Amino acid sequence: MPFNSHTASLAGKKSKRGKSKLTPTIEDKLDLLVAENLDYLLGHLDELTNSERIKLTQMTLNFIVPKYGTRTAPPHPDDVDLPLFIEVDRVEEDD
Repeated sequence: MPFNSHTASLAGKKSKRGKSKLTPTIEDKLDLLVAENLDYLLGHLDELTNSERIKLTQMTLNFIVPKYGTRTAPPHPDDVDLPLFIEVDRVEEDD
């Protein structure tokens, strides 16, 4: 069966994905909770222990720094592909 506009329309109706469990009101309350906690933490950083500060930094870095492997490093201008083996011409000696 070819994939055309009619079959695409039918396929879009047969979603196996469940309904969202977060209603807009729950999302709003979670946003408010996170915002209030973040404001509190920023205001009371001097009360945190060193281990709590490290843990907080680790948790926030997950949202700031891109994951490993998401970007490739640009090539370095001095990098040159060199051959693994170099062939050397042998000169046979006459006896």
